[in-house]
Amino acid sequence: MSDIIEEILEAREDEGKLDIESEELKSKEMFRRKKSEELHNFINKRVHPRSRNTLSNLIERYVDAYCAYSDCEVKLYYKAGFSDAINIILASLRKKCSINI
Repeated sequence: MSDIIEEILEAREDEGKLDIESEELKSKEMFRRKKSEELHNFINKRVHPRSRNTLSNLIERYVDAYCAYSDCEVKLYYKAGFSDAINIILASLRKKCSINI
């Protein structure tokens, strides 16, 4: 069943149906951009020119690895949420059926 859930999630991602409009999300994105700019400004001002590219590449690889981890975590939460929803529906149906008997 988890393969089906992953296919649903990937289809929603491909269709852009997971693009969530949220003021909180927009605020977090602006904050992220500001911090990224601060980091790059610091590197450009304070890191020796011969080390800048190496440091920038290391940071980029770290961010890519963290994003891959976060993406996996989101998929696991999505699957768990889907499973929880099914269990809630089943419990509700069981309860309703036991009352009607």
